[in-house]
Amino acid sequence: MSPQVICHSCGTDLDESSKGKPCPHCGSMARLYKKDFESTITPRNLLKLLGMRAGKSKKKAFIELITGYEFSQKLSKWIFKIRRIDKENDRYTEIVTDQETNNIIHYCDHPLSEHQGHGSAKNKKHTGK
Repeated sequence: MSPQVICHSCGTDLDESSKGKPCPHCGSMARLYKKDFESTITPRNLLKLLGMRAGKSKKKAFIELITGYEFSQKLSKWIFKIRRIDKENDRYTEIVTDQETNNIIHYCDHPLSEHQGHGSAKNKKHTGK
């Protein structure tokens, strides 16, 4: 679809053959080209909540909740994740679902003390610094 051509001075609709010719209504050579575009935007969010107690240990969260949409590099698509890290009750729960089909991709629910070698719990290589 070609753009709509309009005289910039008086707003008269012009056809493409008027290129290089003055506006038949006002004589202006100024043109405005309009073209409509359509797109779809899908908002997604990820919410992270930390439960912290006032006092000495206020820098340490006793519970962490994450829920929302995240782009999976491994799967090359959007997923929905719910993760609960409950340090007080030694529990790690995570449910990951396919955003398009709502099928569960990953589920785990076990003691937090047994949750090792995953994500940020992976062994880090020390550089000796």
